[in-house]
Amino acid sequence: MSCNLTPVPCQIVVVILTLGALSASLYGIYQIRIVSDPYDFLPADSIVRAFVDKFNWDYSVPGYPSEIVTSELEFTLADFERIDKV
Repeated sequence: MSCNLTPVPCQIVVVILTLGALSASLYGIYQIRIVSDPYDFLPADSIVRAFVDKFNWDYSVPGYPSEIVTSELEFTLADFERIDKV
């Protein structure tokens, strides 16, 4: 039996194969997980890497300490109401 892709059964087979390939590729795309640690990109002799090594040695908590220091902010209620309207 020759299949010249014009009879209906051959067209159905082609559509089913195409949808199968599409669904398999979509499943594969959604299974991709990219895991990278920024630590791996630090040069071995950098100050930041030395800090991370020392911090990880001394403390066993996730993350790094930081402080945000600002000067006094002078906002009034009217300022916040104007911001809300934006």
